[in-house]
Amino acid sequence: MKQTLESALEAVALVALAVWLGGLTILGAVAAPLVFGIVPAPASADAMTAVFFRFDSIAVASAVVVLLVEGGHSLLRRPLLRRDVARAAVTVGAAAIAIVEAMVVSPHIGRLHHEGAIRGLGAAGMELDHVHHTAESLAKGELFLLVVVLVLHAFRSLRLSPRRHGDGDPDAAPSTDRSPRAGPEAKSGRMTARGRKGDELTSGFVRFDFILTFSVADADTRRALTERCDGEWAGTRVGESTWEIATEASPEAFELGLEPFLRPGDQAVFYYLAESKRFFRVVVSG
Repeated sequence: MKQTLESALEAVALVALAVWLGGLTILGAVAAPLVFGIVPAPASADAMTAVFFRFDSIAVASAVVVLLVEGGHSLLRRPLLRRDVARAAVTVGAAAIAIVEAMVVSPHIGRLHHEGAIRGLGAAGMELDHVHHTAESLAKGELFLLVVVLVLHAFRSLRLSPRRHGDGDPDAAPSTDRSPRAGPEAKSGRMTARGRKGDELTSGFVRFDFILTFSVADADTRRALTERCDGEWAGTRVGESTWEIATEASPEAFELGLEPFLRPGDQAVFYYLAESKRFFRVVVSG
């Protein structure tokens, strides 16, 4: 459920980014050169001023949507990964530029055009030329930041993919036999072993998704990871720092979930049964 919600938020963010980035690119690379090159002044300036006013509203609305999605991701993922913080920071930067353009630059240009200023002629014209150059520089910076945000979102989407490590052809149809978790014991939220009595671990068939072992130096972080294993990941402790984990998360999502608990020198290793019916080992280091 949690991963489905994250994927839905990601789709919303990508749509908003497409509108924002695509609109900015079309205006700067297509609309403005054509209008200023074909339509005579001052009609061309009046037309593009109106267009940019309209687009500023769209850009700010798109920025708000993307920022709300980042807020949703921050609530769903605790603690945040460094790449999450970086993506949010770059998004805030792009949103800040869009707001400055909408609240300061575009109104300034509109006022100068309304007063009859002609770019490059007289004091008002020189001021208009300066503001135009400022607007172009801001738009280029905004465009660069949006490309970075889009790349970071695309990377996140790939990491949320349910494809498993080591499963061969990524385009192949998924197997109906996913792993040993397919039985009702796994669906109960807590994996079980036949013959288990209370907290005593006994021999028998088990149903789990991952075997996890970890070495974490910090006591508080180690305790937090242990609580995650025992709670959200529905794990069964089989050693001091070894757990059998039952979860619907893909290996990629499980790896992402481990990363916030690992600092330099720490390490976690987990194993799972791939579709090839061979165990795959994943090493995650701080």
